[in-house]
Amino acid sequence: MTEPTIELYKIRDFGAKVNATIRYIRMHIKDMIVPVLLLVLPTGLIAGLSMKSYLGFSLNMERMADDPEASSQLFSQMMTSYGVLMLVSILAISLYMLIVYGYMKHAHQAEGTRLSSGELFSKAFSRLPGAILLMILISIIVFLGMLVFFIPGIYLMIVLSLAMPIYIFENVSIGNALSRSFKLIKGKWWSTFGLLVVSSLIAAAVSYIFVIPGYILVFWEMFTSISENQADPGALAKSMDGFLPTIGLTFAMIGAYVCYIIPIIALAFQYSNLVERNEGIGLKQDIENFENLK
Repeated sequence: MTEPTIELYKIRDFGAKVNATIRYIRMHIKDMIVPVLLLVLPTGLIAGLSMKSYLGFSLNMERMADDPEASSQLFSQMMTSYGVLMLVSILAISLYMLIVYGYMKHAHQAEGTRLSSGELFSKAFSRLPGAILLMILISIIVFLGMLVFFIPGIYLMIVLSLAMPIYIFENVSIGNALSRSFKLIKGKWWSTFGLLVVSSLIAAAVSYIFVIPGYILVFWEMFTSISENQADPGALAKSMDGFLPTIGLTFAMIGAYVCYIIPIIALAFQYSNLVERNEGIGLKQDIENFENLK
């Protein structure tokens, strides 16, 4: 028996949004998995290598604490690795949202047809510069809010989480996406916060399927390196140069990126829920469809 299509613009309570997220992934994962993997495999590899370098530099800094010059050089290298990791994350998350929301938008507007992976990426790349700029602006605004006081930063982070779905679904400017997120979330900050927390916890729990085996490989390499080189104080740091940490951390990062689809889609249903509550888009479309049947 075919499962009924999940309506996008519909008023939903908290549990219904979580349920719709899981159902949507289950129904559409076959169509989404190829473009998602095309994105997360290379970005997961880059992120895994950056994480491995970052951990290696961190361990070396502890060993060279008595050498200020060496520690300074390692700190610079560590920050470079961390910077690469952050840049890759911003790029990956921006493109990830463009692909997933682009798919959901097309599925809603042209039910029964599907975009190829190439078409999805083509549409995503056309708006990627704006999406990256939006992500950077959100990060700066939230960071400044954190500096002023922690609570404003958290408040802004939840409010502006709606900016990216607004930017993609409504095809508006960056400024309009930021300002509209404040309008939509009125009275629904806590439900948005709760949905993001719950969906992120679900994603984290599922990601352990990838993270645990990945970190087993990392710790196995550490244990082996220390056992074989007990007299070498740098054995722990050198273990990060091995092949197993590369495989383990890359596998863990790919898994984490794949599971990130859960909060991304949950946020789309919160966005569409708030739009429906404020503007009744879904109801208007139902009325138009009914009139067209006459």
